[in-house]
Amino acid sequence: MPKFRLLIILFISQLLLACSPHPASGQWHNLSIGNSEIVLIDVKFEGKAEMYSAKDKQIVRRCFWAGQDSKTIALTCVHPDNTDIDIKYQFQVSGDQATLQLGAQVIASFRRQ
Repeated sequence: MPKFRLLIILFISQLLLACSPHPASGQWHNLSIGNSEIVLIDVKFEGKAEMYSAKDKQIVRRCFWAGQDSKTIALTCVHPDNTDIDIKYQFQVSGDQATLQLGAQVIASFRRQ
């Protein structure tokens, strides 16, 4: 019976860990605003994200995201005006900082707020 209890405890702990948010979740502000039109990324827990511009804080990309690993998410985004073309980004987190990449090119660096 003790082995069964241990197995149940391990199973329940794995379920709880699977429900925790990805480290990329949250609001991220651009560290060097002049280098990118994207000044804010809002990564929501439910798999959606929005990117905002410096001009009037308008949404410039609407995205869906999926975790690639424990530190990286893949973002599939569209322009609000043209939803026919997908733009694929990677957002890699390292502590309270992150980088947004388009292919192999780093677009901007962000800090968690």
